[in-house]
Amino acid sequence: MLARAMPSRKIVVLPTLEIEGSLRVVVVTSRADGEWILPKGNFESDLAPHEVAALEAWEEAGLRGSVKRSSATKLDLEIRGEATRLTCFRMKVDEIAESWPEDHQRERRIVRLRKAHELLRKSGFSSILDEMQPAD
Repeated sequence: MLARAMPSRKIVVLPTLEIEGSLRVVVVTSRADGEWILPKGNFESDLAPHEVAALEAWEEAGLRGSVKRSSATKLDLEIRGEATRLTCFRMKVDEIAESWPEDHQRERRIVRLRKAHELLRKSGFSSILDEMQPAD
């Protein structure tokens, strides 16, 4: 009997803000292949998962805001052919920096929910929008 490999575990943040009464989502490009994704990272022993989500939003997208521990949603997704167990958090964006730690490695876009679905479809991250159901 073959043992099944444990899925890798990642933390993802769904950063949203309201502009002119319309919900927007912040997406970034992956350093690996340039596909549009949501900020994500690994669990860290010295930080709570929601703190990792906030840290990844800052490092990958230059965002500051509130991430509530209670907003966590678990989701299984295949990322680059690897089964991955995601713990996803919502972030209400309060600040968007002009420069941030990975700004030379990634693009950032602030888009409407429909456009976010379109951009995230190829990477599979659009299923996070479906699961977390942000209201437009």
